[in-house]
Amino acid sequence: MAVVQISRVQVRRGRKNAGSSVPQLASGEMGWAIDSQELYIGNGSIQEGAPYVGNTKVLTEHDNILDLALQYEYKRKVGTVQTGPTAGQPVQRSFQDRLDDTVSIRSFGVGINTNGEYDGGTYNVDTDTYTFITDDTAGIQRAVDQLFLANIQAGSHLPENRRVVLILEPGIYKISNSIKLPPYAVLQGAGKDKTIIVQTGNFPVFQTVGSTTVNVDGYVTLLNMTLSNQPKFINVSGMTLRSKTSVAPVLLLESTINSTFSNVKFQSNFDPIDSIMTEADSCVQIRATSTIITSKDNLFLNCDFVSACYAINSTYDIVSNTFDNCLFYNLGAGAILGQATNINVSGIRTGPRNTKISNSTFDLVNRHGINIVKGRNNLSQGNTFLKVGNDGGDSRTAIYSVIHFGEASNVSTDDYFQRSEESTNKDGFQNFRYISEVSGKVNSNNKYNLEKVILSTVNSTFVRLPGNVSSRINLHYIYNNADVNIVRHGTLFITIDKFRNVVKMSDEYDISGNTASFDGSLSFIASLENLEGDPIASDSPTGNLETVVIKYTNTTGDVGYINFWYEILS
Repeated sequence: MAVVQISRVQVRRGRKNAGSSVPQLASGEMGWAIDSQELYIGNGSIQEGAPYVGNTKVLTEHDNILDLALQYEYKRKVGTVQTGPTAGQPVQRSFQDRLDDTVSIRSFGVGINTNGEYDGGTYNVDTDTYTFITDDTAGIQRAVDQLFLANIQAGSHLPENRRVVLILEPGIYKISNSIKLPPYAVLQGAGKDKTIIVQTGNFPVFQTVGSTTVNVDGYVTLLNMTLSNQPKFINVSGMTLRSKTSVAPVLLLESTINSTFSNVKFQSNFDPIDSIMTEADSCVQIRATSTIITSKDNLFLNCDFVSACYAINSTYDIVSNTFDNCLFYNLGAGAILGQATNINVSGIRTGPRNTKISNSTFDLVNRHGINIVKGRNNLSQGNTFLKVGNDGGDSRTAIYSVIHFGEASNVSTDDYFQRSEESTNKDGFQNFRYISEVSGKVNSNNKYNLEKVILSTVNSTFVRLPGNVSSRINLHYIYNNADVNIVRHGTLFITIDKFRNVVKMSDEYDISGNTASFDGSLSFIASLENLEGDPIASDSPTGNLETVVIKYTNTTGDVGYINFWYEILS
């Protein structure tokens, strides 16, 4: 039979938010709330078998199921965890509330398209190039601003319950301007070379800013920072920050305190052959508004500083910043501190103080690994310096000291220098000049624990030491000769006077064993020599004597062994 007419079916309707709200509907009767766009149906009576009298809400396209689902309960299936005051009163939360416990960058439309699919960049490892679909600058900045800056009045701080963690999932994110990080911002990626932010503009990847939204571009920048609004308690972890332009630091840290950067790779675009050294091309540049409003007590832990003219760059009066268990690799220079201080300008009067670089590895660094031009009480401790200061070569082509201290009270202690091992007594290195591992106003206490076989010979080279600066070297040794039953331990006190181009040495020692037949059978002499690679001074007939050569004579007729280490003060 053909359908010739469809009757209009209507249900009871009204406004939920007016009058007495939704009335009690009859059994099976439907009611439509026009103002809230909600649909209800009457439960029926108890006599009919309804569990209770009332109305049941019918889900429509206007409802958010996550708001209605009060069913998340921690470890509900386990049954052994009591979340509420009693086992029968568990704490239940909506899925929406539970999901809001963590914040994903994807919730702000970054890294995904409208279908929820990944639309980040791709990387060609052969050409070191990236391909991008979208620019994520606005999305990332919007997420940071909304989470850590929005609705904060001047002079106030981000409330504790808003100090959340912004998760950046694995992927490659393109930015063309700097991302401003305010106080209490926490950004967590998936790991180095997993979450990658690539800067394609002439700006830092990250720049720290103050806590109120005023001044330049809506952010509190360096000149407007105070003790109350300066950046603080920022935490960035698990990502790679990459600059492709090399005209701005990867991270610009401005008057920032008590912040942590862990498991972060800072990478620029430095070419050791073609790049021109510029301080703008730094992995991290640290600045201060004044000597009082400064960058202080920041920690860089397990970070990589890669492919930049400078790894760390600061001429400001920064205090107590620590770099621990980091990698400094393929750099023009490592850390340069206090290079342009001015006693008359607040913020750069003294240079960095109490900087600590520890337990880190420096490799393929053309110039100084650490260069403290101005600044006091800075410490290098337990670091490993491999190919550093050699301008791309090895210790035979050394041009720069590994560490330079321009002021007193800076210390190098328990550091390892590959140059020490190669230049002291390694075959193939003996005829090349020895440039000091640590230069300037040196306080160096580094134990190299080297070993030398002492043959029965006259005036044979024992060890070579740096002689390019005036210094005092204390070489501590212990000599063993089982054939003649002798143990001798002592110290060679070596004084290098570059004003007169002379070296003096004394040997103080104790002997145990067969002293009657050995005393005086082992002796040392020291000289300053001009070896291959030493530039010849035109006004000096002896040339530029830059290497201390210590020779020994052993008349026992037997082979012995000597272990030694030395410390330098200049």
